[in-house]
Amino acid sequence: LLHPITSLRPWAKLPQGERDQIALTAYGLHHWHNTWCSEPITRKQRQFPVALLDQSRPLIKGQLDLNSYQPSEQPLVSCLMVTRARPELALRAIHCFQLQSYPARELVIVDDDPGDTLARAVAALADPRIVHMRLANQGLRLGELRNIALDRASGAYVTQWDDDDLSDPERLEIQLAAIQLLKADACFLERHQLWWPQQRRMAFSTRRAWEGSFVCAKALVPRYPALAKGEDTPVTTRILQGSRVALLDVPQLYTYVFHGQNTFDATHWDQHWQAATATFEHAAYAGMLAHLATRHRLNPNGQMLHPHHSPLPRREEVIRPSHRSRAAGESILIATPIKNAARHLPRFLANLRRLSYPHQQITLALLESDSDDNTHGILSQLLPDLRTQFARVELLQHNFSYHSEQPRWAVGEQSRRRSVLAQSRNLLLKQALQDETWLLWLDVDVADYPADVIDRLLAVGKDIVVPNCVVAPNGRTFDYNSFKLAPGAEQIDWTPHIIDGLLQPPIGLGRHYLNDLRSHDLVEIDAVGGTMLLVRAELHRQGLIFPEQSYKHYIETEGLAMLAKDMGFRCWGLPNLEIVHPSV
Repeated sequence: LLHPITSLRPWAKLPQGERDQIALTAYGLHHWHNTWCSEPITRKQRQFPVALLDQSRPLIKGQLDLNSYQPSEQPLVSCLMVTRARPELALRAIHCFQLQSYPARELVIVDDDPGDTLARAVAALADPRIVHMRLANQGLRLGELRNIALDRASGAYVTQWDDDDLSDPERLEIQLAAIQLLKADACFLERHQLWWPQQRRMAFSTRRAWEGSFVCAKALVPRYPALAKGEDTPVTTRILQGSRVALLDVPQLYTYVFHGQNTFDATHWDQHWQAATATFEHAAYAGMLAHLATRHRLNPNGQMLHPHHSPLPRREEVIRPSHRSRAAGESILIATPIKNAARHLPRFLANLRRLSYPHQQITLALLESDSDDNTHGILSQLLPDLRTQFARVELLQHNFSYHSEQPRWAVGEQSRRRSVLAQSRNLLLKQALQDETWLLWLDVDVADYPADVIDRLLAVGKDIVVPNCVVAPNGRTFDYNSFKLAPGAEQIDWTPHIIDGLLQPPIGLGRHYLNDLRSHDLVEIDAVGGTMLLVRAELHRQGLIFPEQSYKHYIETEGLAMLAKDMGFRCWGLPNLEIVHPSV
């Protein structure tokens, strides 16, 4: 659809009037790609890579700056939806329409469904901006249905609004701004976002002008051919060949969702995946999903939150804490990464054996890595006895080839060391978690804790909770990764303390640790450590993992807390429930 942009018309050769109007500066797309792999659209992020084409000929590319842009006019945009027999998806697309920041808009729905479910739902919304046309199964092809919507449109501009895809709340606003600033007739997205929820994958597509993403002057949109699929490709070609087009590289403005009932099948999706310019799985997927859910006010399964326009609810409002009685049979997976732990094993195993929680409801999962003190051999000899005492015991092994002469708290060691720790925890999740209700992350070198610690952690009824890890014998804080931001912390310039991509401030700067919060038995906190950490297993199943690289300048357990917050979960601390770590 689009020839590669291989030559640019120099800025100096553009007419002066156009130079005054076009807010462009030279910009490299590689930097944009790296930024958009990890950052959502925000009001602070208002500069977007763009190319300007005239009848498919490239004129210039650069950066569209909307920071000071004020529209001179706001023409009506008609969003055109064709739908049939999938009201839940259509209502989600309507939800995206209602969230749009651009004010002058209407939604024209051509409903070819023999049932009236969607019609009744639209009537209940009572939104005067929505025009609902019910055809009641006339057997028309998709292209013909799109022409009916186009004929009914009142706007000076039109855009496709497919019933199974997602448009970011700022999609119309940003695309209309590009059209006006560049004096273009239309705006397409050069890439869009791909989402396959069932396989927990996201991607940024290959580069071309994507059909469903256009916003175009209505007078320049040709008739759709009477095809059942692929009907919008000839329309896109005609617009590109006959118009002045802004081509924006903002993939998260439009999300193409594969749900199993698409016009094209899974093979088509796999082709997109293979050609993608960026792919997101595991920790990266969880971060992208959290941004997507927050922007579109959806839950992690892609379903709408109700009522409309409500903020994303906290997860504890969605999953009610279950009954804490042991009779309920809540099973616990105790997961522990282990390295060079031979000297810690006797005390570690003795503490496990004296837990008061029923051992038939406890599974142990141990991941040994990179040890040179025969840790794995010792554990292998102990396995038969351990398996008689707990419901299940798994001993895993993986070599990360990580060795360091630096102390583990050295600033320059944190990025690499904690990345390996996060990988270890995620590997335990992947290979050991089965149908357990809870995960208790427990470090091998924790020296002491109450025998009823599991009961006490469960009793508070929270999805993520940590005790207060202190150092024997003086009781000072050990785990500085569990903290609550102090009042005014948001005003601190944290830039000097970002080292190797991680925020590593001096102890106490802008933070309260659990020892500082002993006036509370239970307190919400902003980050958690992993010496002992209880997490509802369902959260991990929904994508909560330990970031293996910097996530908002945090990693591993702290990164998990930041990711949890973005997914709508909260973290809690118990300042007066102490566990003890030996002095180091």
